Amino acid sequence: MCGICGFTGKSDTILLRSMMGSLFHRGPDEEGLFVNDKINLAFRRLSIVDIKSGQQPVHNEDKSLWSIFNGEIYNHKELRGELLKKGHQFYTDHSDSELIVHLYEEYGESFVKKINGMFAIALWNNNEERLLLFRDRMGVKPIFYSSINGKLVFSSEIKTILLHPEYSKEVNAEAIFHYFSFKNIPSPLTAFQGIFCLLPGEVLDYSRGHISKRKWWKVTFKENEGLNEAQTKDTIISLLEDSVRLRMGCDVPFGAYLSGGLDSSLIVSIMAQFTDKPIQTFSLGYKDDLKNKKADLFSAQQVSNQFRTDHYECIMSSKELVDDLEEIIAAFDQPFSGTISTFFLSKLIAKHVKVALSGDGADELFGSYLSHRLAQPMHHLQRMQKKGKE
Repeated sequence: MCGICGFTGKSDTILLRSMMGSLFHRGPDEEGLFVNDKINLAFRRLSIVDIKSGQQPVHNEDKSLWSIFNGEIYNHKELRGELLKKGHQFYTDHSDSELIVHLYEEYGESFVKKINGMFAIALWNNNEERLLLFRDRMGVKPIFYSSINGKLVFSSEIKTILLHPEYSKEVNAEAIFHYFSFKNIPSPLTAFQGIFCLLPGEVLDYSRGHISKRKWWKVTFKENEGLNEAQTKDTIISLLEDSVRLRMGCDVPFGAYLSGGLDSSLIVSIMAQFTDKPIQTFSLGYKDDLKNKKADLFSAQQVSNQFRTDHYECIMSSKELVDDLEEIIAAFDQPFSGTISTFFLSKLIAKHVKVALSGDGADELFGSYLSHRLAQPMHHLQRMQKKGKE
């Protein structure tokens, strides 16, 4: 997890460093700046790929393009080889970050469609005085922005934008209404008036005070291609294996969240196929459940034993929750209703590895939540009502 931030307009290194400092927890390894009379870019790094030479901001050969980037490009080796054949010159060893400026040189805005990964990208075109912000397809990596007196201010976190002296702090009443209605604040809204979240698969284009947004990617659903159940299962397994393999291709120690449920257990089983070393796995339990043999913690222990992982456990108590509540609220910047237990488990994980895989997304993709299961009978009911009217 890295942190990016910046703003358009005259150089202000003092303000930029203050904003960058608010992101230290996202990238304690290194920092980097690029400043001129039109743009201010800052980066906090958590080193994952190309530890020695992967510093940011990055630039192209003539330094007309500059970029900062939070995320990871899983197909960076293939893309680098493609660009080298086209004559591009790189100054890093195998950094995925440097790819961005060269991909933009070669393919323009459509470069982002070639990336397999998770990312929030800020790309500055010095010749055109143009700033582009890109967010990945699924919105894994966040990026927030605000237009303040004709300037664009952006960051990986809301708290950074609040530091800009020209931003007038004001609560967004509409966002708070949605939070209490739906237990979340729907993007692009945030809890603060005038601060927005870039949507998944969206690009923001800033040029000389004018802002426009457009979708660079939309999810598409294909008709059933005649696959039977066995073929569909094989396809899903193949995609999962490829996805896990790509995410294990980093230059730092990695592990996995292990809840004991089907999703995370499947990820660990696939990881075991691609490494001879013991996988580091991490589980969370509660003091009140330590004697409950049906608790998730015991299921996680069984999975760990099966795949011979180096297993670590975080045992939570209500006292710890109360003690750390302010820190948790500060980390999210705005109201949230998700589980906060992940916060405690992540603190344990950070002591051992820099990267951890999880089973997030499976419930949404395969309709495991009650709201998803209710959708099918509701759909059939609508069809029956329509047929009855006919």
